[in-house]
Amino acid sequence: MKKVNASQGKTENLRIVLIGGYGGGNIGDEAICFVTATLIKQLSPSPELSIVTFNRKVSEGVVKDVDWIEYKNIPFTLFWLRHFGKIYEVKKAAYALKTLMSADRVIVGGGGLFYDHRYTHLLAWSSLILLLRLLGKKYSIYAHSFYRSKKKAAGFLIRWIMKNAEKISVRDPLSEQYCADNGRLDCKITSDPAFALPALVAEKGLRSEKEKKILLAPRPWGKGDANMRAWVALVKVLERYFEGYGVYLLPMDPRMDRKFCDDIRNASGGKCRVLGVNYSDMTGFIEELSSASAVVAMRLHAAILSLAVDTPAVGISYDPKVSGVFMSMGRSGLCMPWEEFVSDGGISRVIEMVRKTEPGEYKVMDHLLEVKNNVMWHIGHG
Repeated sequence: MKKVNASQGKTENLRIVLIGGYGGGNIGDEAICFVTATLIKQLSPSPELSIVTFNRKVSEGVVKDVDWIEYKNIPFTLFWLRHFGKIYEVKKAAYALKTLMSADRVIVGGGGLFYDHRYTHLLAWSSLILLLRLLGKKYSIYAHSFYRSKKKAAGFLIRWIMKNAEKISVRDPLSEQYCADNGRLDCKITSDPAFALPALVAEKGLRSEKEKKILLAPRPWGKGDANMRAWVALVKVLERYFEGYGVYLLPMDPRMDRKFCDDIRNASGGKCRVLGVNYSDMTGFIEELSSASAVVAMRLHAAILSLAVDTPAVGISYDPKVSGVFMSMGRSGLCMPWEEFVSDGGISRVIEMVRKTEPGEYKVMDHLLEVKNNVMWHIGHG
């Protein structure tokens, strides 16, 4: 086991494996990966860092000079079984096992991995945790949001994952309470790692002037067309009431959101634009958010990164993690439940909230320090 140099606040050559929802092109997940990997490199003179990804080619565009392992090559997990017999390679599987077994730290997160919107999703992550347990490897849960499942089996799996974690840090008060309710009074609350992104990528500072543009970050959700109709109505009302402003749609996760944004644009008359999002250009993305007059976000990290650059943000909460972040920032009044958004009067309420939004003073460097301290805590210092 490598040691920590407490006098310098640096770790010495730790073998670290970082596991998360990386490699899918989701801006939020890739931002977490970028921030965490960057800070680990800063805190260790020569870390042996391996990151598990869904797609190595995507991740290589986000973080340079690390060792990549793809989920499909980790044997005896559901990620592996999905590809068994198609692209299974013995050498890559053996290397993945060897990397996990030799790791000094296994850090799982951040974000919201353990959800039961699809049981296969939760089962796949549970199978990976089970493999770690069978290998005798300790793991920590990093900057996570927990979901209070109403399904008994899913709740059991989430509590099992939580119970066996060596350390847990969460990014919102609702998750902290969930941990406490399940006996994990030792969990630590911290900022979402993405809050530190502006301080790491904007070396010359961010543009202070705001352009006349409003960004919308929707996502598909719910049954039927209620969600689509609400976003189309919001675009039309914004174009009417904010004369001279451009309305732009922001597909944070192109796999799910690009087509949805295109459909909103077409259904609303085609005046608004769909922005191209490049997960490998974090600086350009941050500059886009910092120059906006306001952001209406159903996607969590569109809200987080907007708040991080002091751009006024309104949240549409389809999940407790969204309302939890606004609560942690003291802005619960600027976040509304998705059910209210799609109901009669929901759009008027959003417009009212947009009019009331003001830039905050979120002190980017304070967030960087908090995120850095959390990373240090997980890798063994602090």
